[in-house]
Amino acid sequence: MSAMIAFAVLCAGTGIAIQMPLTALVAEKLGLLWSVLLVNVTGLVVVALIIVARGMPIAPAWRTLPWTMLLAGPLGMGVMATLAFAIPRIGITATLVLSIAAQLIVGVVFDRLGVLGLEVRTLDFSRVAGTIIVALGAWLVTR
Repeated sequence: MSAMIAFAVLCAGTGIAIQMPLTALVAEKLGLLWSVLLVNVTGLVVVALIIVARGMPIAPAWRTLPWTMLLAGPLGMGVMATLAFAIPRIGITATLVLSIAAQLIVGVVFDRLGVLGLEVRTLDFSRVAGTIIVALGAWLVTR
């Protein structure tokens, strides 16, 4: 794995750790659904401005995507709503560690089976051990 990709993913994880409590704070002021809407609309505006600034053409190829790929948007909103709901109730640490443990377990399964057309990756001892350690860490943090 390249150091640049690892750094970018660590930054994205940091962004999640900052964005989710902000979303939870907005939810406390406006309500959960309004919070998710506001966060996604502001994100949409920023991305639209970047697309316009870069002079990128409209992507009509989206119409050729299988409908299942379009579930990524609603799924992301559901994830955001769930995490924003959980943070004030169980804390950011417990919320994030449970989310990360679930992502790792699903990721190991998806890698092994090549789900969604992803490249199949071996399930070796280090991946299994790492997954068990993270799951154990999640249990320790949340008990």
